[in-house]
Amino acid sequence: MSLKEKADELWGEVSQRLHNIDGTVESIRRNVGEKLVDNEAIIANLSDLLKRVEALEATTEAGGLPESLESQINAREYPSDRIIVCDSLQVIQDDRQTTPGPGTVYVIKEGVYGSLKLTRTGSQAEFSGEPGKPLVILAEPDKIVTLKSADKALRISGCHDVVIDGLSLVNEGNRGNGSGLHMDGKYQGPIKDVVIRNVSSSGWRWGCNGTGGDISDTLFEDCEFSNNPGEHGLYMGGREGFMQERLTFRGCTFNGNAAQGLYLNSNAKDCLIDHCSFLGNDDAIALFNGVCNTTIQDCYITAKDKGVIFYAYFQGIRAGIVPSDSTGNLIVNCKFETGGPSVYFNVQEAGAGFPIKMEAEIRDCTYNKPPEISDSKWLTADVKIV
Repeated sequence: MSLKEKADELWGEVSQRLHNIDGTVESIRRNVGEKLVDNEAIIANLSDLLKRVEALEATTEAGGLPESLESQINAREYPSDRIIVCDSLQVIQDDRQTTPGPGTVYVIKEGVYGSLKLTRTGSQAEFSGEPGKPLVILAEPDKIVTLKSADKALRISGCHDVVIDGLSLVNEGNRGNGSGLHMDGKYQGPIKDVVIRNVSSSGWRWGCNGTGGDISDTLFEDCEFSNNPGEHGLYMGGREGFMQERLTFRGCTFNGNAAQGLYLNSNAKDCLIDHCSFLGNDDAIALFNGVCNTTIQDCYITAKDKGVIFYAYFQGIRAGIVPSDSTGNLIVNCKFETGGPSVYFNVQEAGAGFPIKMEAEIRDCTYNKPPEISDSKWLTADVKIV
């Protein structure tokens, strides 16, 4: 059999296997179907393609979802046009090259995997859904699905209408480098309408680092950022003129992080920290450099030092960190057990260079150490305790 005949035979097998996978046949035919020549590379490429098709086929066969798994997915009420069970992260990457994202639920089976990148790369379709039809990355229900890396376990950039549910992000070697979840709303476009749910992140410099670009309307729910030996459990902030707004942290636990449990910095506004627990961090919550109209409510806050810090400092124009007013903030119905002040207001003496105003109302809270306002000459604090 000639090389040309081998290629034709492989193409026929690929076409037959792909018959029921929407959109893929025509895409492959456009890319390689008319280019079959007497070339060993074509044979190798088609053989590799056949293996990838078999993996996709295994996840999409009729009746391929166990009834218990299907009912667990449906119980989460994620609208789904397609459910794809994945035993490899490559299945997700391959499928996204040809198929629109809205209404797709990728279920990652129990196991330990490498890093996952939800970004737009070249001509690859972006990892986004649409309002009412999110793209969902779901850990197999009631199983442990771990993404392990030495740098970034999960990267999100330029995405909207996405749900991440149930993943465990672990730093390989617990070395305190990188970030478990890296969110970049700058280089590949804003991040909007993203849900991070039931995700845990430990062993990193930052459990989550989202300090780049525009990020809005994003929910962190029932997550745990713990034992990150580098710095913060979760670190967000616009910087460089970008804006982060309407970020919600609900029912999350921040435990044993080296610096702050939750750190919001530079141009974050209209945020909500709701029913969260802060346990054994150096400081619990930092609201730095112009965080405005943010509410902390119904939280249990312990810390080795300070509970909530309002602070302004100057790191330089190039870093995108300049001091600005922090107004319209509310702390309500929280319990504080802290080594230092429950709530602390301060402005860096060196480098601030102009007055900073800080506003906060502290209502119906209990604490073992009262709030404290520093005597910085740059600070004007309007603090109401009721």
